[in-house]
Amino acid sequence: GFNLVLPLGISYFIIRLIDTLMRWYRKEYVDISLREFLCFVLFPGTLIAGPIETIDQFYKKRIVRIGKDDIAFMLYRLCIGLFKKVVIAEYLLLGVLKSKGFQIMAVAPDMVSGQEILFNMACALAYAYVDFSAYSDMAIGISRGLGYRIRENFHFPMFAVNIRDYWKRWHISLSDWCMRNIYFPLMLKTRNSYLPLYATMLAVGLWHALTPSWVCWALHHATGLCALTYAQSKIKLSPRMLFWLTPVRILATMLFVMAGFCFVWFSNFDIALSLYLRFIRALLPF
Repeated sequence: GFNLVLPLGISYFIIRLIDTLMRWYRKEYVDISLREFLCFVLFPGTLIAGPIETIDQFYKKRIVRIGKDDIAFMLYRLCIGLFKKVVIAEYLLLGVLKSKGFQIMAVAPDMVSGQEILFNMACALAYAYVDFSAYSDMAIGISRGLGYRIRENFHFPMFAVNIRDYWKRWHISLSDWCMRNIYFPLMLKTRNSYLPLYATMLAVGLWHALTPSWVCWALHHATGLCALTYAQSKIKLSPRMLFWLTPVRILATMLFVMAGFCFVWFSNFDIALSLYLRFIRALLPF
């Protein structure tokens, strides 16, 4: 089953509280009324699935008077979001995810080929992106109609050239929040580039769910980020070479992300791990 559907509204509510308390602890942005505080943590436009705003940016980008352009923007983003959700995600992609081949993967992964796993996980990743970004589109549109400019949450992650670039494009607001509040403080304390990556990705994984699958998902991404950091410190490629390798780098990044989605989509850890290993094996030339 799809293990991503959780009480995300609670998660986003808690992360707003944590961010605000941390700012108060640092003596930042303390001159705020109770009404403004409650408006921020309970703001309906982004409560269910983000994007995540900080309290200072939330009020900095507040619209004094809602105009025609704001209403037009709201309607535009709502239409885009609804089209992506209803037509692309639910009508086109969900049909693949409800197909017989995908259902067999969920109960008997040994009965499907490596190529079928690759195809189905590509569809799973596409569905997750379209579905989640559709909610972000609608949240950004609704927020504009309520008088607030909310940050973008996705920037074409399917064009990421490496796993670090992917996290700068996917769920941008959560990535930035974790980098600012987990990665950089730990890096300054430990003077280590690798341990903070594992701590950050574990925090992201466990924020979604306290399950072995999400722990493995976090370890998968953290290991990828560490491997990229190490490779870039040892191998220097010219900008020209990097440009010509762009299609290969994009493909490698998407395959890496798709492999990790085995742990996202299947709540049964044994099945998820089996699919993950078979996914990796299908990519190997031997």
